[in-house]
Amino acid sequence: MDKVFAIEVVDRKTAWQRIALWYHPGGPVCPKCSQLITGTRALMAYSEMRLVYCSACRHKFRATEGTPIHGTSWQPEEFARLVILDGFGLSPTDIAHAVGKSVSGVCDMLDRLDLVCPSTAVPVQTRDKKGARREGAGLNIKNVEGLCLS
Repeated sequence: MDKVFAIEVVDRKTAWQRIALWYHPGGPVCPKCSQLITGTRALMAYSEMRLVYCSACRHKFRATEGTPIHGTSWQPEEFARLVILDGFGLSPTDIAHAVGKSVSGVCDMLDRLDLVCPSTAVPVQTRDKKGARREGAGLNIKNVEGLCLS
């Protein structure tokens, strides 16, 4: 797959759908009480990445909670591009240039990706201080390519 094509086809909606499937494969779950979110309005809020309300415990939480982009300025499409380009083996510097983030921001997100690894990615990555992969690390490229499919 062409790297330029890979980063251009990722839109916000598709990227969020993929992230949600990776990190919440059974659907959205309240982080406080672990109740599956089933209400129509709550599911709409989740799909639009807004604040979600749990009717079981009345807890409000961000849809991104439990994903690497939670609490950051990263948008789903930027994260998806990072995962794709990292899967192609690009350096953090090249990824930063392609997604419009700083090298330190990319390294931080790669560290977050290592810590909050989706169940479909094997094995959990390990990196050195400069962001380079260590032996035997990396995402399964089949799962990375899934970001580009609708």
